Amino acid sequence: MEGRQFLQSTALGAAATILVFAPPAAAATHVSVLQENVMSDPTRPYEPLTSENAALVLVDHQVGLMTGVRDYSTGELKHNVLALAKAAKALKLPIIVTTTARDSMWGPTFPELVEALPDVPIIDRSSVNAFDDPNVAQAIATTRRKQLIFAGISLEVCAAFPAITAVGKGLHA
Repeated sequence: MEGRQFLQSTALGAAATILVFAPPAAAATHVSVLQENVMSDPTRPYEPLTSENAALVLVDHQVGLMTGVRDYSTGELKHNVLALAKAAKALKLPIIVTTTARDSMWGPTFPELVEALPDVPIIDRSSVNAFDDPNVAQAIATTRRKQLIFAGISLEVCAAFPAITAVGKGLHA
């Protein structure tokens, strides 16, 4: 079973256990506990994503990094990233695209993404965390958007590091 399928089946199984097998009072208590703990920070109230407050940051969708994708096919990855980019473009979201050392072994951004976003400059950097690069940080600041959607070739590095940094800077990621 692939990792993604395992996580989906585990989450669905846990939800079914809570909703079906738990006594109604226990299920209600569980739901109320979840509602109380859903990132309720009075200094940073929840703000839903809108086309006026969000920006998309695409990190390291490069030809050479595609070899590390194991949970699904590279075709599916490209399809999903292109759909996300096209949706952001249709909603007129600011889009930032960044690569790591594109002139080395990681290679350029995959051509389909470049073709889908012909007017979006690609920021090449040497840092692991995209937000550590001054050009990327400036591009994000220039959007004046507080809600950032990060997508990276690897969630645990490409997307997580800049998202954690964004939250630390008071943005929502």
